[in-house]
Amino acid sequence: MLKLTKSQQKFVAQRHTRQAVIRGEKHTGKTTMGIGRMIYLVNHKCEDEMLFVAANSTECKSAAELFEAEYNRQTMSLFESEGCKTEILSIDSLMMQLYELLFGTYKGEVLEEIDVDVLQTAIIEVKKQYPRAKFLNEAGMAFICDELNWINSCGYTRLEDYGVAARKGCAVKLPKNGRGRCALWAIKENVDKQLVAKNQILKLALQAKVLEASENLKKSYKHLIIDDSHMLTKVQLQVLKAIHYGGELLFLMDKNPCEARITWLKRGQTFKQVGFNMTGRMRQLRGSKKSKAKQLKKAVLTPLEIFMAEMARKKKSQTPKQSRSIKGIKPIEGVQMSFQNNAYIGNLPWYVETYKYVNKLTGVETVFQKDTSAGETYIDEVKQESVAQLPLYASDIAAGQPIEVVDEISERFEIPGELVNNKRGTYMLHVQGDSMINAQINDGDYVIIQAGAVNNNEIAAVYYNGATTLKRIVQEEDHILLVSENPKYRPIVIEDDDFRVMGKLIGVIKPVM
Repeated sequence: MLKLTKSQQKFVAQRHTRQAVIRGEKHTGKTTMGIGRMIYLVNHKCEDEMLFVAANSTECKSAAELFEAEYNRQTMSLFESEGCKTEILSIDSLMMQLYELLFGTYKGEVLEEIDVDVLQTAIIEVKKQYPRAKFLNEAGMAFICDELNWINSCGYTRLEDYGVAARKGCAVKLPKNGRGRCALWAIKENVDKQLVAKNQILKLALQAKVLEASENLKKSYKHLIIDDSHMLTKVQLQVLKAIHYGGELLFLMDKNPCEARITWLKRGQTFKQVGFNMTGRMRQLRGSKKSKAKQLKKAVLTPLEIFMAEMARKKKSQTPKQSRSIKGIKPIEGVQMSFQNNAYIGNLPWYVETYKYVNKLTGVETVFQKDTSAGETYIDEVKQESVAQLPLYASDIAAGQPIEVVDEISERFEIPGELVNNKRGTYMLHVQGDSMINAQINDGDYVIIQAGAVNNNEIAAVYYNGATTLKRIVQEEDHILLVSENPKYRPIVIEDDDFRVMGKLIGVIKPVM
């Protein structure tokens, strides 16, 4: 049986999703959601071509087994839905199928990496033409191999395109259209020539050929579900774009991107750059609260028992010092509680969440609890009509490199209204990165932004080159600086009108573990 939370079940059972990105940490149910969506479409008599793409053969086998097991549970047979054409493939298997459709069956050997002898021969030959290229030696072989893999993963088939490409993540700096790039391209051509003579081809080069001829592809799918999309190359993503038409497009990806150089979806590289318009369609998955519940072996109190315990103890409290510093929190019978450094720590039932709110305008800190067990939020000692519901947008805000803008509201976050003075135009964003740590804004915190004017030297949410980031704004004579609160990040210089201020920071919410 598919194990999905209520919110995941709700997403899976939507009538229309069009385009969406599901992003979360490992083991948060992304693959299960993808399989669940696939089964939902099949069960609702979807008659269109549908493809689930896995990052490798192991994940492909697991996804197929999960799909088949759920169908067996529903007393249905795999792929027997009338009119439905359903496939589960690894990305490499898909690319090979498409190559065979375009060029026929490849009868040679497909290589994962370049053979050392082939690379050495290419270096010796090219060294004659480019004797001043310092990397053309045995010590530079690892760099050359990495560069050739990157060239193929990006689909460059002409020196003119590679010569002006931004070589992200490369250890060696080479000028655009310089002799160094010409030498590397000569090595690529020499390696390709040797492999053709041996009836061999590099896997990444084969996939680049598929992209080059993708306009001639007659195979297409209306619905695509792409698992572990953060592990795919630029070529693979562009080929998936070429075989998709009109229907659903669901990307499943880890919150922390893969930093391997040949993968595409990482810092500074977006869906839009490979032809997908995913703006406004991102959902974040948080870790399951059930894992916390398993750690609590003490008796779990019901909301009614908590309420009765509070009523019985209303006249009691901790020491006056603790009552003043921890606003709105009192001990609950049967639950261990302690206070350290003005923060609450305790073994509460998993459905009782604790947060610390830091007012960045006044410096006042307030800790509050939320009980979400009854399907609604009860905030300790706060009247329900005094609760503010702040929109929490699906997109993170970068405390580091800017993140692609996503304008979808993922949920409404409820806090005591007095903390934000019930102001209109107030919303929340989830922080990713460490560039503001010296302002006590950490990775995983939530920031509260107030739309409106921002003064010089204030921290604000900023839209910059199609991405959002959290920075201190410093006005200088002829330009604006976006300054981090971490010395390892350099200020971003804004010299024209390619940015706008989304609002100033008024508060930070920190989950208390």
